[in-house]
Amino acid sequence: MMYHTTSRLFCSALLALSIGVPFGANTAEAQETYRFSRIDIVGNERLSDDEVRAACDLSANRVYTDADLAGAVNCLGQTGRFNSIDLDTDGRALVVTVDERPDFTGLLDLSVSLDTDRGLSGRLYIEDRDLLDRGWRATGELELSAEEQTLTFGLADPTWRDGASEVGLTLGAERFDYDDALYSSWRLRFGPYIRIPVGDRQLLSFRAGLQADDIYDVGAGTSPVIAAEAGRRDSVFAGFDYGGVVQRGESDPWMRYQLSQDLVGLGEDHLMSISRLRGQAVSDLVPSRLSFSLTAEAGHVANLGGEPSKVIDRFSLGGTTLRGFAPRGIGPRDRDQALGGNSYVALRLETRSPLAELGGAEIFGGVFIDAGSVWDLDNTSGFDAMLDDGLHWRASVGVSLGIEIGRTPVTLYYAEPFERRANDETQEFGISFATRF
Repeated sequence: MMYHTTSRLFCSALLALSIGVPFGANTAEAQETYRFSRIDIVGNERLSDDEVRAACDLSANRVYTDADLAGAVNCLGQTGRFNSIDLDTDGRALVVTVDERPDFTGLLDLSVSLDTDRGLSGRLYIEDRDLLDRGWRATGELELSAEEQTLTFGLADPTWRDGASEVGLTLGAERFDYDDALYSSWRLRFGPYIRIPVGDRQLLSFRAGLQADDIYDVGAGTSPVIAAEAGRRDSVFAGFDYGGVVQRGESDPWMRYQLSQDLVGLGEDHLMSISRLRGQAVSDLVPSRLSFSLTAEAGHVANLGGEPSKVIDRFSLGGTTLRGFAPRGIGPRDRDQALGGNSYVALRLETRSPLAELGGAEIFGGVFIDAGSVWDLDNTSGFDAMLDDGLHWRASVGVSLGIEIGRTPVTLYYAEPFERRANDETQEFGISFATRF
């Protein structure tokens, strides 16, 4: 089995032309590092572009050396998924051309992460892309942390309508047991889906099925709001997701967007509409030196039946979703207990710049402003009086630092809230890292 790339000298020449640096006999030292605006994947059929990039942590707007590029080819070859790998350039893009092994059908992925939101967590992902030799894709994913555990199984036929669409079934189970909550909860969801491409880099998915959830082990000191929500609930649901990517050219800003809509409790008194919208725009202010991103997201739970929403339905903000505040640290509270809210909005504006390369580790830095709010309850009868569930903005400003050590990215931030409420829980410092085996 052969894995290869362009020769070092020819690769340097191509890269020099692509990034506008003169190439010649006396410029070898100037060609030691390269930066690409995007990573294009060509020739893949079973694996998605994102899966090929993620297999060896190939990402745009980071510094590469000749050794890094050779290491990427070797890393992709060691996955056992390809007969050959070639690297080339197209303008400011790195083009990775792969020839997938026809007998490759399985995937096993194990990763460990640590962050200030979830603590230490592990993820195991198993996949078979040719189940029973019928071309079906079967997946299993297990994520474990001290407070959250999720288990998901999926079965899909990606060749439906000659591969133009995908149909499948999913089964997902979640359990939540937060240290700062006097209750536990779980949710189980099962049902079919269909995913249809509706335009260039746009997907539309429809789903339906059965959902069960439960709030249990409610302690004596639990808020009356949550105590009234305890118990099991069975529901029929239906919904859709629509999302895509917009990019007119390699130097133009790009945007990702996602819209999700669910109706839960069809035919029941607890019928709810759950809506979510998220968008992110990224642009280079100074190519390869300074970029900025704007992320906006919002959600709303509308009570369409006679029963109020439950804490397991409602939204929360904090941690990485609103830096400067603890996870579930803002929004309606009953004394010191977070209740979540039927509505939320969050805005994050951030810059990113390469700072240095130290011992093979790339260092990035930036500044950010985060703002958001969680509000609205169906039931505001708490311990002492009517709870305040109004819209109150919170905001913070901070600095971030990213270090890419081999295949392990480490992110740190410090945020200082400048708009807050007296009962908010703050968290100025955050760290996260993840590594794959």
